Amino acid sequence: MPSPRRAMMGASGVSSGGPPYKFYTVGADADSRGTQAQSSTAVLTSPVQVGSGEDWVQASGQNGGAMATKSDGTLWGWGRIYGYDFSGNPSPNFYTSSPVQMVFNPSSLNDDDIWVNDDMDNYPTGQGVGDTGQAITKTGQLWMWNRNYEGQLPSSGASSLNAVSPLTAASRCGDLSDWHMGVWGGYAGSAIKTDGTLWSFGNSTSGEMGLGSDFNTSRSTVQVGSDTDWAWICGGSNCMFAIKTNGTLWSTGENSHASQTWKNGQLGHGDTTNRSTLAQVGALTTWKYVTSGGGCTAAIKTDGTLWVWGGNTAFGQLGVGNTTQYSSPVQVGSLTDWKYAGIHGQQGASMAIKTDGTLWVWGKNECSNGTTYNGILGNGSVTRDISSPVQITSPSEYWDSMGNFRFGYGLLLANP
Repeated sequence: MPSPRRAMMGASGVSSGGPPYKFYTVGADADSRGTQAQSSTAVLTSPVQVGSGEDWVQASGQNGGAMATKSDGTLWGWGRIYGYDFSGNPSPNFYTSSPVQMVFNPSSLNDDDIWVNDDMDNYPTGQGVGDTGQAITKTGQLWMWNRNYEGQLPSSGASSLNAVSPLTAASRCGDLSDWHMGVWGGYAGSAIKTDGTLWSFGNSTSGEMGLGSDFNTSRSTVQVGSDTDWAWICGGSNCMFAIKTNGTLWSTGENSHASQTWKNGQLGHGDTTNRSTLAQVGALTTWKYVTSGGGCTAAIKTDGTLWVWGGNTAFGQLGVGNTTQYSSPVQVGSLTDWKYAGIHGQQGASMAIKTDGTLWVWGKNECSNGTTYNGILGNGSVTRDISSPVQITSPSEYWDSMGNFRFGYGLLLANP
């Protein structure tokens, strides 16, 4: 059971915190935002290393933007950045294909407040740029930046933001130093404190804040229930998942949509009923890790088995060999050596890493934005739909961490 940890954050639970890594990207820069962090915008049908450095620690991305931390504690971003240009200058849409170091407000932090996570247990965590980003420092401070058009950033005063406007530099949220882990799901954020309590903030339209009603707007952090045993959280497409220290899995938020039918059943309760409070998924106490995105959810149990549910359109993004939609967990194959996974139903692409360091992908092998980009899964093939996991064999690396596919691109970390 992974313990909560301080980490980089942003929408569906992604990335790592082990030793310094080599950093790779794969897929397409479909919107010409620089998300591949490469000099060329050609489709990367196999993973390609970003630079030559071997000092990366974490990486995550969403909505055309991405970010990563280095072993020296610095935080870097690229792709599309809302609100400012990472140098503290206002910019409605800033694009860069090269990682740029983030500035802070105040401009310097104490040595103990760098973005280094020495208490990580080597599980993916974090969510990155695009619309909104957030991070937790080594000392438990919560910081946020970027777009704020829904007022979802509780970043000034004790715990609130009084204006709906972008932050032109990362700003600390309140004066507390007891935050462990946080995520985004739609326009709502959630975070776990060191005491195991769960908190939400932002704008909820489908019950994803878990506060008992579909619609909530809070510019202050609000406690979700009174339990003190939350260990892991994950944000998805207008939904939230959480795992307790006893291994039980819980979810809340949108579970059906009239036009976005790929969301139907994403909460895993065996139905398509929306929920506004956290409800337990089944009765098992063996859940270890969960990630969700675009109407699909993947989870790994303590026995190393991989389970999926939610949207499974013609692309086969659940990886179970068919295109049947599931509203309850279904196992991917019968193997017991899965380490973690990244999944995005709307984009139709999924990936996972095994305990032996091998990398596997499945789902939709193309993305479109006026132009069609084939081969985004990175297995060297342009075969369009892959409904069961296939291994990426080139380059030959020991893959140790990863980020979800977002708008046709993926982030990968490999041991030096």
